[in-house]
Amino acid sequence: MQTLGLDYSVGALIGGTLFGIIGIYLFRKGRRESHSPNIWVGVSLMLYPLFVSSTLYTYVVGVLLCGVAYYYWP
Repeated sequence: MQTLGLDYSVGALIGGTLFGIIGIYLFRKGRRESHSPNIWVGVSLMLYPLFVSSTLYTYVVGVLLCGVAYYYWP
């Protein structure tokens, strides 16, 4: 059986789900308040787990993007 090159661990899936939920919240809040940094960070948090399969990188990038969202919080 061919796996299409996707090899995600349970930790990466949990992290991707967690950061995806945070991204949805930031995207919706940014749209409601017309705050473009929140919109773009939210979209980034929702999409990056699709391209990162390493658990460590999933959490590192997620925490960095959450830090960016905190920095630009209105």
